[in-house]
Amino acid sequence: PTLMMSAGHDRLAPASRVLDHYASAQGPKRLVSIDNAGHLAFTDVCTIARGQGGVLRLANDSGIRIPPIVLLLGNDGCREADLAAERAWPSIKHYTTAHLRSHLGLDSAPLELGADSTRCFAPVGIDYRYQ
Repeated sequence: PTLMMSAGHDRLAPASRVLDHYASAQGPKRLVSIDNAGHLAFTDVCTIARGQGGVLRLANDSGIRIPPIVLLLGNDGCREADLAAERAWPSIKHYTTAHLRSHLGLDSAPLELGADSTRCFAPVGIDYRYQ
């Protein structure tokens, strides 16, 4: 079984590329796309030193040379226009846990993995697909 997650503002792994991989995946599969989130919405990197300009700013101020690809990665999801990572975490935790519980046989039937499961995460936009 496959669970793929994507972020609508991801510049490193664009949602369209993740969708292509999802389409070609075999067997039971799920795709969760979080609107307006960036690549780092799945981590706590954006929350680290937020008040000081972020972790990359702290590194730069310390004299650490940062390669351009790391600058792109280190800001993808931390920009003002991106959904704050903390707002994405409840949906990430929900779908990861429910998917694992379902496929590890911990639940007799999939729980909270139906088409209407995205409603509880409003106003965060979630596109959820499963086959």
